Amino acid sequence: MDRAFRSPLGKYGAWLGALLFALVFACMVVYNYVELGIFALYMTCGVAYYVLVAQKREFFSQEEQDKFMKAYIMNGE
Repeated sequence: MDRAFRSPLGKYGAWLGALLFALVFACMVVYNYVELGIFALYMTCGVAYYVLVAQKREFFSQEEQDKFMKAYIMNGE
């Protein structure tokens, strides 16, 4: 089968294309792992802040306690 197009770079062009594809793929994988690591760090800091600081400071007002108790009792029936 006769081909009309001939690459000016020949086999080296194919190797260059494969190398660039591998480089882009590696960059995408590394970026996703870094992004996942940053997200995990952010979530860990948020949970630690809640457990160490916010949980001790949160409270329910008397009105909230009354409403929650009424809802709890009504759902139990």
